Amino acid sequence: MELVQLHEGDSRTRFFDDLNGFVEHRHLRRYQRDIYISGTFFLDDALSGQKIACDTTLLAPHKTFAWRFRFPAREFWLTSSGPNHGYAISAIVNPQTGLIVLAPGADAGIATGLADYIASHNIVESEQKSTALLAGHQNFAHFIWNELPALLELEAYEPALLSVFTSYEPILPLDELIDWPAGVPVRHMAVPDGISQHAGVLFAAGASLVTAAAQARVIGQCRARAADVPSRQHDVRRVWISLRRLYRCAVNELEVFQELIARLGTAARRYEIILDGYSLPHDLLAPGRYDIAWQREQSDLVGRGAATLINSNRSQNVAIIDLTGADLPTAIAWAATADAYICHHGTQQHKIGWLTPIPGLIHVNPHILASQPWGWTADQAEGAAMPAYVPAALIADCDSGNERQDNPFFRDYAFKDVGQTAQFMHDFLAEML
Repeated sequence: MELVQLHEGDSRTRFFDDLNGFVEHRHLRRYQRDIYISGTFFLDDALSGQKIACDTTLLAPHKTFAWRFRFPAREFWLTSSGPNHGYAISAIVNPQTGLIVLAPGADAGIATGLADYIASHNIVESEQKSTALLAGHQNFAHFIWNELPALLELEAYEPALLSVFTSYEPILPLDELIDWPAGVPVRHMAVPDGISQHAGVLFAAGASLVTAAAQARVIGQCRARAADVPSRQHDVRRVWISLRRLYRCAVNELEVFQELIARLGTAARRYEIILDGYSLPHDLLAPGRYDIAWQREQSDLVGRGAATLINSNRSQNVAIIDLTGADLPTAIAWAATADAYICHHGTQQHKIGWLTPIPGLIHVNPHILASQPWGWTADQAEGAAMPAYVPAALIADCDSGNERQDNPFFRDYAFKDVGQTAQFMHDFLAEML
């Protein structure tokens, strides 16, 4: 297998640029729009002058795609990135020669894995071709970041004859978030792994930005589902605090939050503390999608921590609202009513930081903190406030023994000094509120 990595400035990258360019700012790639409105997409045959349409799609693990184009004497495949790059077309594969041409910045591991997948797959030929859009992601943050903005943009276009497959709906049923075209059949699947080959074109709509339209659609529909979320009183400040027990968490967070709540309780101002946890997906009970017992266990673990904070609160000025057992629509609806947040880095923060302009303070392990992630975190969502981070001087590495400790992205940590950290958080809230 021979890899050729193209670089920016190489004239050959125009091929990828023409396909992958976004129709709108960082959402909906051109090839995805073209498939939606025409039913397929093409490669040019320089020898015959003809356009060769995609005739078969393979869906590989981690929701990556390979599309086949059969020329008179040979075939080529285009392969995609995963969701976190908006399903960009990242490589050209020639199975006959083993040549793989990589777009600038493409992940060689994904491309070679897809090439192996193509080589090992026994294609079942069919004359019955169709076009289908595959929507949904089990991680809600990837869905609002990498799919929903593009799906909403497609609402403005008249589609070719196609069908829609939906799988994973952790926020809400996709029928409530997206206005599918009239007359288009929508098939609700357990998981997309049930598809390995599609005769014709199967594709996903991709993005790399949580747009204002996506924010409004998610918050509006979640509020409609959780209609009993009360507005705070004018003299009360509502603070959203995340609790976490699964990877990349502070092992002594409860001690810090107990101290923070005690300090807030001495102020003249009144506070409502929303405790957020491991929010259960809306489609938890959909057959085949989740390990239900594991999901509930994660929620229960965080719930025990919330009970500790509630039972230790002695202040009349601080009311604690426990949402650690809530589903995602409820958690998102409440998050949108907060005045500020204190949260773990990553998916949990995206319930509030990527859907609202609410100011926040994030804490994370020293490995991630060293990458100065605040700019990237804010840049992934329109209108997002630049978050502050608990400084490295207050964070210590911690080998907690969690099963992913060897991965710096998931490594746990500890607050070095409970009192100093609680005071830092208190001062942040005093400045923001």
